Amino acid sequence: SFFKEVNKDTAPSDNIVTSPYSAGVALSMLAEGAMGQTKVELDNALNGCLFKGNDLAPSDSVTVSSANSVWVDDDFSIRNHYVALLEKDYDALATTLNFADPATVHAINNWCSEHTQGKISDVFGKLPANAVMVLANALYFKASWDTPFNARLTKDGVFHGVSGDQTVRMMNRKGMYNYAEYQGAQIIELPYSIEDGYSMYVVLPPKDMKTKNLSQYLNESVYRSAIDMLQPAEVKLSLPKMRLETSVSLNPVLKAMGVESAFTSAADFKGITLSGPLSVSEAKQKCFID
Repeated sequence: SFFKEVNKDTAPSDNIVTSPYSAGVALSMLAEGAMGQTKVELDNALNGCLFKGNDLAPSDSVTVSSANSVWVDDDFSIRNHYVALLEKDYDALATTLNFADPATVHAINNWCSEHTQGKISDVFGKLPANAVMVLANALYFKASWDTPFNARLTKDGVFHGVSGDQTVRMMNRKGMYNYAEYQGAQIIELPYSIEDGYSMYVVLPPKDMKTKNLSQYLNESVYRSAIDMLQPAEVKLSLPKMRLETSVSLNPVLKAMGVESAFTSAADFKGITLSGPLSVSEAKQKCFID
């Protein structure tokens, strides 16, 4: 549901890189301090789940982490039990700074950069006017393919994109993969470390299906049905080398998912502070994949 709304708000020719998981963690921290109708709306958007980041499993071959932080203006009073809850349940770093000082933006951006190994920085150019608190989640994943591509087989090839055909560098490999064809789409599983259970799933839609239509067609039951059909097969795979980065405003996305009062004067965040009124001015996400 999150991806669908992000996709609706993105131009057809633009790439999208988004993390429902990371957004879920940040929204969960917000929901912990919400009450009344505001909490109901956040809980509904989260499908009744709380994302705390503690179900990610790093190992010797996979680096994966979800780091959380809460930044509070030194003129703003935040409830001690809320800070304690974020520190305990979300392992969040709580910091009080002067939001009028430009150095505060640098501190938040540096924290994001540090927890994404330098891949994501400059999340904020400046803080929104009258901002008193920032909740942040930084999600980072790095792993090697279980069966790497041979760099000597990487060569120019034609990529059929929304904006037309273009020549790009294509990685090539022939081998055994879990593969399926489902209602005209082709699906392949590219495992990272097999013992850790992490994989990339790539879906190639039917030739006559537009990408916008594909995202509207996706849902949990379709996804599970397609994944259940995967079977070992010998596949000739060509995959473009890619480096994508997107920054998305989540305000319209969350409003479309029913989170409305949080952005208005009717917001109820008494679990965070009694020094109201407090509302969400800006929700944003920056993602990177290489």
